[in-house]
Amino acid sequence: MKPDVPAVLETIATTLLTEIVPALPKEYDQKNLMLMTFALFAAKGEWDGAAAWRVEENTALRALFQRATAVVGDPDLAGRLREAADAPDSGLRISALDAENARLRALVIELQQHLETRADGAAADLAREVMVELARGVDRRRIDVPIFG
Repeated sequence: MKPDVPAVLETIATTLLTEIVPALPKEYDQKNLMLMTFALFAAKGEWDGAAAWRVEENTALRALFQRATAVVGDPDLAGRLREAADAPDSGLRISALDAENARLRALVIELQQHLETRADGAAADLAREVMVELARGVDRRRIDVPIFG
């Protein structure tokens, strides 16, 4: 039998929330178990999209870095942006994608700091692109709890 992880997590969470939580006599225990149930729903959503949103975000950041190399005036930063833009993900394991995402996001911070020192239109446009991509990253990480949606 191959377990369908999202279905298993949803079944456990729903059972806990609808049958076990109401049967607990202490409000403290009910609230604790309810929080654990929400964690199971979050894990369900993370499981299904874990690799997809990480690959999507890493790809988007690399495309942003590719465009940034033409705008950034600092040759060292431009070189690191170009190198990051050309580097592929090292695999589809979540740990590898997370490590690469952390590296790319650290470079985004450096890029933002650089752009904040500049007053030209190209830098301002790129700074807006950075903020749009960061907002998309927040949307990618949104946790869906279907019983409340």
